[in-house]
Amino acid sequence: MTPSPQVPTVIEDTPMKTLQTEVPGIRRRYTYNIRIRAWVTILSAMSIVLGVLPGTTNTIRAADPSGHLFAMGYNGFGQFGDGTIINQPTATWVDYDVAKISAGGSSSFYITSDGTLMGTGQNTKGSLGDGTTTDKETPIVVDTGVTAVSNDSASHTLYLKSDGTLMSMGGNTYGQLADGTRVDRHIPIEIETDVISIAASRTGNSLYVKSDGTLKGVGYNAHGNLGDGTTLIRYTPVDIDTDVVAVAAMYSHTLYIKSDGTLMGMGWNLRGQLGDGTTTDRHTPIVIDTNVIAASATTANSLYIKSDGTLMGMGWNTYGQLGDGTTIDRHTPVEIDSDVVAIATGHVHNLYIKSDGTLMAMGYNNYGQLGDGTTLKRLVPVVIDTDVFAVAAGSHHSLYLSSAPFDPLIRGTPVEGLEDWFLSDWFGYYATAFAPWLFHSEHGFVYRAEESTNLSTYFYDDAIGAWWWTNQDSYPELYLFDPPADLQGTDIGSEWLTYQLGSVDPREFVDLRPPIDVGPLYFNP
Repeated sequence: MTPSPQVPTVIEDTPMKTLQTEVPGIRRRYTYNIRIRAWVTILSAMSIVLGVLPGTTNTIRAADPSGHLFAMGYNGFGQFGDGTIINQPTATWVDYDVAKISAGGSSSFYITSDGTLMGTGQNTKGSLGDGTTTDKETPIVVDTGVTAVSNDSASHTLYLKSDGTLMSMGGNTYGQLADGTRVDRHIPIEIETDVISIAASRTGNSLYVKSDGTLKGVGYNAHGNLGDGTTLIRYTPVDIDTDVVAVAAMYSHTLYIKSDGTLMGMGWNLRGQLGDGTTTDRHTPIVIDTNVIAASATTANSLYIKSDGTLMGMGWNTYGQLGDGTTIDRHTPVEIDSDVVAIATGHVHNLYIKSDGTLMAMGYNNYGQLGDGTTLKRLVPVVIDTDVFAVAAGSHHSLYLSSAPFDPLIRGTPVEGLEDWFLSDWFGYYATAFAPWLFHSEHGFVYRAEESTNLSTYFYDDAIGAWWWTNQDSYPELYLFDPPADLQGTDIGSEWLTYQLGSVDPREFVDLRPPIDVGPLYFNP
């Protein structure tokens, strides 16, 4: 019987070939440099260009490399974006070509290499900006041309456009959206221009730095966390300081860095999170340390990195989140590690990256948010992964970006009911809820139709100018679509040739054709 797959259309665009097919509701483009040996594809270099998908911690910005996005920990609101609400104590792959990440409360955002802002998870107050208050288990497109995002809250989100425009959306109980009202906004609104750094706090305030170094704040201020000398709620932004380059905020305290590296802090200080040796709230900024290059604030503790790479921490430590081997609160900064380049603070867990790309984690772990395969709290840092270049932490989940080559067959999740397919040595598998084209670095591009769990494999053989195709129903028969007339095979129709693979050793079949370089291919379902 002639097979009836969804036949792709070849679009000539020398020297590239494009495979294009429509799946209702999803458009996606991947770019690969691949090497094809008969029906086996081998990855040699990869970049991915993400198109449009219909549908916290730390502010992230700058021109970053892109990599694979992984998530771990609590997933009850779909904040992983993997199409499930299943918690995971080890890293779960989410997407390709991600350059920047932010996690807060029970939601996650990420920015792809082309500046597309994606959001997933809790959306109770409209903080995903899609015009609804419906939680999302798979990522949705929020905006394009985005350079930074901060959602250190489940209720409101801030992000920056490439021209410096500051946008906000979500809950507005304390005026944190800076529009002069207390009305929630379910789609993004413009707040300010010429902004370079942003921080959205969980209690309901927003802080941002203008390009001239002015630090401004708006919203909740009960503990003096806006640093204006009062505890009054501010419905429009107030000036806080000048000569500022970066800001961080989480619960009810704020940290910021001056251009000379001075770390300042203000607000709630019950657990010593301002590092001044007291537990007294500060309604105006105080000096914490000097020669600081990065800072991150969480519920009641703070982390920062010195210019020599030393990681310091202070504040709440009941779950070992300061990583000093104790559960004793620290009212002055303690040294945690050296050679540190990035930090992320969750509710009661913290993560950081070493200069060699090693990801470390410590603290509360009941949901597996440390990603070490357990739910045991860690009083000292444990190694989670390597080749990591970005990290973010929500209340009880964590995200990170890896530059390492990724093989979904090794690190992916099995697809129930397809054991004969995914255990085969001939074809690998990987599936997520929203990615119709599924990549396996050794065995080709595997497609799962939206309406079924049927997996198919297409790949283009440049040597003969035709498409190979098979799926788990037709396997071990391999079909050649629209082949040249001089090819040998069993003729099953005017458009198809078939090769019976059941009695052929895979190595013999691979050797039927010499290796060829086909250059970049575009796959755009």
